[in-house]
Amino acid sequence: MSDNKYNTIAEASLLSETEIKQKMKILAKQIADDYRKENLLDADAPNALSYLKNPLILICVLKGAFMFAADLCRALCDEKVPLKLEFLCVSSYKNDVKTSGEVQLLLDVRHTIEGKHVLLVEDLMDSAVTLHYLQKLLLNRRPATLKTVILLDKPKQKRLKQNVKVDYCLAKVGNAFVVGYGLDYAQGFRELREVIVIDPAVVTEHQYYLKQKAVEEEEEKKNKKVTRSHQS
Repeated sequence: MSDNKYNTIAEASLLSETEIKQKMKILAKQIADDYRKENLLDADAPNALSYLKNPLILICVLKGAFMFAADLCRALCDEKVPLKLEFLCVSSYKNDVKTSGEVQLLLDVRHTIEGKHVLLVEDLMDSAVTLHYLQKLLLNRRPATLKTVILLDKPKQKRLKQNVKVDYCLAKVGNAFVVGYGLDYAQGFRELREVIVIDPAVVTEHQYYLKQKAVEEEEEKKNKKVTRSHQS
């Protein structure tokens, strides 16, 4: 694990920056090999214009997959896979740390994917609720093909949705709470170049802080109401 200020919240390093780069090359080659049969290049078009005929549409799910998608784009470029990039943003969280189990679409793709080859890029799969929602959403738009690639899979996590297919995965992890490389806790730590396992004590301490803060805010609201009633 790199020596930096984040070591105080890390229980262990899951994927180093070097390991991510090594696995990314292997993953990109696998994806490129699978898509070569789809004739993504237009042999009749001159030079770089051949990339515009039938590109693979990469749909990055924000915010967690943004680093993964960026590096995957570059790795697929090295494999000479023509790409166009789209973005989706969804939320299944009541707040920044606790999931509600219901998915809300916050940002949709800007262009049609009908008849296109689509690769959905997501950060991780645990309960599979979000992936189930996204795959259903995109399949209803009639792409030529739809595949899914994820940064991390949590195969031991209880799946709330079973009929979810993942075609490619960079790495697998247990039920540990991981952050870094786009993954967050309370919207923090996304900027890390590696994936680390966050110390459970840090999570417990932060959740206690949030509860105490909520109690204090509620007390403050009550006091303001009492003050206003006395003034009136």
